[in-house]
Amino acid sequence: MSLPENIQSQKDITINLPSRPLRYYRHGWQSWSLTAWQDVNRRIPPPKPAILHPLQTDPRYVHETRPHGSWVGAAEMKNGNILLLGALGLDAHIFLDGNQLIGQYEKDAGKWLIAEGSEKEVFAQYAAKLQETEFFQKTRFLHTPKIWCSWYSFYTHISEQNLGKVLHTLGNLPFDVFQVDDGWQRAIGDWIPNDKFPSGMDGFAAQIRRSGRAPGI
Repeated sequence: MSLPENIQSQKDITINLPSRPLRYYRHGWQSWSLTAWQDVNRRIPPPKPAILHPLQTDPRYVHETRPHGSWVGAAEMKNGNILLLGALGLDAHIFLDGNQLIGQYEKDAGKWLIAEGSEKEVFAQYAAKLQETEFFQKTRFLHTPKIWCSWYSFYTHISEQNLGKVLHTLGNLPFDVFQVDDGWQRAIGDWIPNDKFPSGMDGFAAQIRRSGRAPGI
């Protein structure tokens, strides 16, 4: 069953819920962040030590006490219905504040999807609307690329030297992308190459391109 479409354009948005929800769906900031339904009476404390904060949530919100998450949030009501508030832009955060879902874009105004129904229905509608957005159209592949990724052969033990040897050994094997995974940076989150890549990531990316492949990171 398709749900009625409710899309609004504004920087900040507040949805009044009919009552206090039972659970809140929090969406993680990145792949290591918690994405889960949480009891609204349970506070999830920030991780310790503080160096782990960027691994769990957007550091801007690490001390936020309200249930919250990145880009999309949803409330489970007593009747089993789910009310979802989902951003159709890239810099949004969602909060549950008592009987309200609050969405905020960090910079400019953007579009929001408001959907109510079963869990399957509302998330399917949100996924469908994301596929129509400009940033999704720019980043999706018409054909799924074949990727060689350093993680599965070397874990974090990589260098410009050993990856250069792999790049040469691959020869004409049909990989479209040569992806450099964890181990090239000085520290997680700083995006600065370490001493094992003396040419820098620009230099190594140029080597990858000369092999006829796209560099990935």
